[in-house]
Amino acid sequence: MRRLARSAELVLTNKPKILVVEDDPTTSEFIRVILEAEGYQISAAYDGQQALVMAEQECPDLITLNVVMPRLDGFEACRRLKNSDKTKDVPVVFLTGQSSADQIARGYDLGADHYITKPFHAAVFVAQVRRSLRMAGHTIASQTLTSLGIPKVFISYKWEGDDHNDWVMKLAVALRSAGIDAFLDRWEVRLGDSFIDYMTSRINKADVVLFIMTTASVASVEAGGKKGGAVKFEMQLASSRKMAGENVRIIPICREGNKTAAHVRDHRYADFRDDSKYNNALQMLVLDLLRTAPLLPPWRLP
Repeated sequence: MRRLARSAELVLTNKPKILVVEDDPTTSEFIRVILEAEGYQISAAYDGQQALVMAEQECPDLITLNVVMPRLDGFEACRRLKNSDKTKDVPVVFLTGQSSADQIARGYDLGADHYITKPFHAAVFVAQVRRSLRMAGHTIASQTLTSLGIPKVFISYKWEGDDHNDWVMKLAVALRSAGIDAFLDRWEVRLGDSFIDYMTSRINKADVVLFIMTTASVASVEAGGKKGGAVKFEMQLASSRKMAGENVRIIPICREGNKTAAHVRDHRYADFRDDSKYNNALQMLVLDLLRTAPLLPPWRLP
């Protein structure tokens, strides 16, 4: 028994150590989840200055770096890491929203192995990390992201004016920046396209459908007869897929009001009604999409 215990401990301690440097807590947590699912040991820093201290203390096998961060940005942190005898050979992978050609060139000039721009695909990111570790001499088995499924997420919403539409766009971009494969009609529908054909195709391909719930959208969904427009059609289509036993999840995103549509009243939901708690709600949603944390219980009316 003692030999087995020592062997298991040896395997655990030989896992590559990765320092994740990211000031956004949602993105940091997402990166941690997908890398831990691949078997890596993860520690986190939230600015460049903290990253330098932790890199000296922990001697990671790889560092992922955001660029825009408080106290010390990612470019300067990378420069200092590469100028230190202790950390100069540690592979650095930039993962950032800074996507201009000059910024990408600067990242590589500073010694980065890879420069990945947000929004990013989790499988591509993991492959780049794996390649960097191999190049640094680690034995990493070839594999795909089987331990953590990245769902295809369709966002359904009612057009209600610029403020609301911009809020939905912000949510979609935030999900994609966190590596979730989210898609939105606003990005894809073109003049001359059949809106019904598009919605049918996209919802049929989705693993998860997010319904943005507002007072107006709930009223549209519950309108009698043929009233209700596209949002009612989407709700009926997604519900019919679920009733047919197909593997689709429906998550209401409650943005305002105290009522949700009858079709989804027994579903677990994400509460985005308080803008001051937006980041916390977003993080919970991302983790739930990865099936690592539960959303709130079904929202039942008093």
